[in-house]
Order: sequence, then C-alpha cells, then structure tokens
Amino acid sequence: MQRERQKGNRDFGNRHIALFLSLVLLILCLVPGCDTLAVGIGGDAGSDTAAVFDSFTRDLFIDLASQDELTLNYTLADPSAYGITEAKSVFGSYSLENQKAEEELDEQLLEALKGIREKDLTGERLLTYKILKEVLEKEQAGKGLELYAEPLSPTIGMQTELPVLLAEYHFYRKESVDTYLKLLGQIDEYYRQILEFEQEKAKAGLFMGTRMADQVLASCEPYMEAPEGGLMDQSFRERLEEMPELTPEEKEDYIKKNLEVLETHFVPAYEELYAGLKQLRGSGTNELGIYYLPEGRRYYEYLVDSSIYTSFSSVNDLRKAIEEQLEKDWDAIVEVLDNNPDGLEEMWEESFFSDDPETVLTYLKKEVEKAYPALPENGYQIKYVPESLEASMSPAFYLTPPMDMPQNNVIYINRGSGSYDVLTVLAHEGYPGHLYQNVYYLGREVPEVRHALNFTAYSEGWATYVENRSYLFEDN
Repeated sequence: MQRERQKGNRDFGNRHIALFLSLVLLILCLVPGCDTLAVGIGGDAGSDTAAVFDSFTRDLFIDLASQDELTLNYTLADPSAYGITEAKSVFGSYSLENQKAEEELDEQLLEALKGIREKDLTGERLLTYKILKEVLEKEQAGKGLELYAEPLSPTIGMQTELPVLLAEYHFYRKESVDTYLKLLGQIDEYYRQILEFEQEKAKAGLFMGTRMADQVLASCEPYMEAPEGGLMDQSFRERLEEMPELTPEEKEDYIKKNLEVLETHFVPAYEELYAGLKQLRGSGTNELGIYYLPEGRRYYEYLVDSSIYTSFSSVNDLRKAIEEQLEKDWDAIVEVLDNNPDGLEEMWEESFFSDDPETVLTYLKKEVEKAYPALPENGYQIKYVPESLEASMSPAFYLTPPMDMPQNNVIYINRGSGSYDVLTVLAHEGYPGHLYQNVYYLGREVPEVRHALNFTAYSEGWATYVENRSYLFEDN
C-alpha cells in the first residue's frame, strides 16, 4: 500500500484538482476571446502554445503544492525554489459546501484547458494535457454524489492516516517545527469539520453501517490515551534529534510545547470525533456496503472511472475482462500442477534466505540494479507501526518523498498484522515497487504538475506486478 503525501489520502477534503479562485481567474484568460489568448495560443506558432501551456501547468503545480501546509511539506523540501513562501491554509477544509465549490472550479479549469490548442502540443506536454483533461472530465460524474464519499474507514481512513503523516512531517529547518505545531494545533477544528460531514451523511441516510462504525471507533481509541511516550510524542523527539542547529534547551522547550498541543488539541480532537461518531452509530440503514445505497451503483461506477481510468466502456466490460483473466490464470495453475503434482507442497515448504527487512531490501536493491533502469540517488528508512496501533493499521505502507528530495523514503511494517512474506511485502513497498517507481519517476523530465496528481490503480498495479516478479530473481 502506498500512502501519498496528501493524495490518497492526499484527499483531505480536496478532489483531484481542487483549485483556488485566484488560479482559475488567472487561467481563464486562456479561454478564446480573452485578450491574453492572442499573445499566447492565438498565434500560429506551436512554440507559443507550448510556452503558454508550460506557464499553465507550472502555475497549477504551485497552486496544488501550496494548498495546505501538509501537502506543501510532503511535496517540496525547498518551496522557495518555486517562489512559494507559505501555504494557503493549514489543513484546508472538509465540507459538503467546499466540495461543491471545488467542482465548479474544476469545470472552469476544464474550460480553460480546452482553450489551449491540443494539436500544437507534442511529447510530454501533449501527454500532460491529455491527463489533465481526462482527470477533469472524469470528475464530472461525481456531481451530486458528494455525500457518498467516506473520509473515515478502519485502516485507511483519515483518523488513522493523518497521525502517520503528521508523525513523518519533515523538519527541514527550525521554522518547520513551528509550522508543525501550528498544524497540530488545528487538528481539532479539522476533525470537527469531518464530524459535521458525517452528520450530513447521517441526515441523508448515508452514514456507515454499525460494524464499520465500531471499527472506526476502535481505531480512534489509541489516540485518546495520554500522549507522552506515544507515536506523536516519540516521533517528534526523534525528528528534533536530527536537527543539530537546535540547542538542547530549544529542543526541550519544543518537546514541552508539543506535549501541550497534544494534550489540548490532538487528544481532544479524537475524543470529540469519537463521541460524535458514537452518537451517530446505528443511524446507518445499510450494512451491505455502498453499492446497496440508493445511488451506490452510480457512485461505484464513478469511482472505477475516476480511479482506474479504464479503457473499458463500462464496469460490466471490465468485470468480464477480469473474470476471463482469472479463468486463464486458473487454467495455467492447473496445468503446472498437472505436470508437477508435488508443486503446491514444495511451494509452501519454500523459504527465503532472511526475514530481516534490512537484509531483504538490500538484496532487492541489488537485484533491481541488474534488471531495471538505474535510479537517481536514493535511500530509505524502515520503521515499525507502534504496537498500540497495529490493530488499526495496514500490514505495510510506503510514504513518498518530496519531489526535490528523493532520498527521503519511509517504509512502515506492521508486525502485528499476522504472518506475511517479507520478500514480497518489501518488493511491493520498496524495490522494485512503490519506492522504485516514485524515485524513478522523480528523475524523469516531466511537467511538475504530474507529480501533484495521484493514480492509485497505476501505482498499486505496478507494485503488485513487480511483487510477483520478485519470485523470479536469482536464488533467494
């Protein structure tokens, strides 16, 4: 599983391309009829179109990267290189009204994009144009389905992902610590917005089922305990230790401030969310999943279309293709076992050379160098999910690095998630999976805005593919 800087949850209340009005007003000047168009894409030369498109995508990237403090921190280590002095908000906002406003902005952005002459673009510019256009067009199908979105879920909901993202917030300089404490101090207001959204869902008969509500409630409980010694305290201390520019006295002062904010904002945020969800528990009328809600089928079709960007014309066509592939795979397995009746038993008895994550990652990195394109300079840290959080966390996940600091990769392993194969887990999360994929892509010369977009199906598809390919590496 890949936890993106803020998409994927980098969603935090913002849709695929949710822009602020200032940017929309700027790029609307590219629409036919505007005076600027004659200077930019109105001429005959394709180079003029390319220049305008470059400006368009750069402004779009800057706006997306700086939409809130968390996104900015995870996207760029040096925002000043892009002329960014501060984020536009701390957390952003999560509300039904905000989602509808962002849909209107998406429409305006799409119209502005269509004002650029596609036929004058080539190479990566043309591909970027097509990507942006398709993303914005797919989002149109989500209109009227805003309350079907679910920011909370047992293992990958906001209440479980946000603490991890905060615990990995990068301290690039002293100012980063101050910004972090400011960010942490507003988590109660942000969770209040999420709770209000859940209340709106309940009024519309769309609140989660009781079983899921119980799981979400259980996932909140560890964060309601005394913060000292917990994830948010320990990770803060560890990050301070990596800052030699701070004096011991400054570090101690920051540690006290962090604990104070955790006690007055972070813990109360979870207590309020927990209490509010408990009141809503039981108001959900459907225990069978979103599909069985009034517009559930349409919402799932929208999710498939806007998440996978499939080339199939319908969900049914996609389902049939998957079923056909599964049948072919099963036939292939049967053929292998027919030729080697003891193959299945031999497979279960197979063991790999090590269960140590560091050893396995070192091995995978060397094997990848033999079979895949070389990577820019990179590195990684392996961390373990705290025992108190193991029940509510994914088996493993990867955190993407800032685009200008590809060496800052983090892989979390959940030792409490049951038995797992260390080789395939780290091939999925590390080399040649998510880590390799992201670092490789950061080394490509593409418009920056492409780094601000998220395509989960592509990312997970690649990681699953190479996870299986890892069995074909040399002797394990």
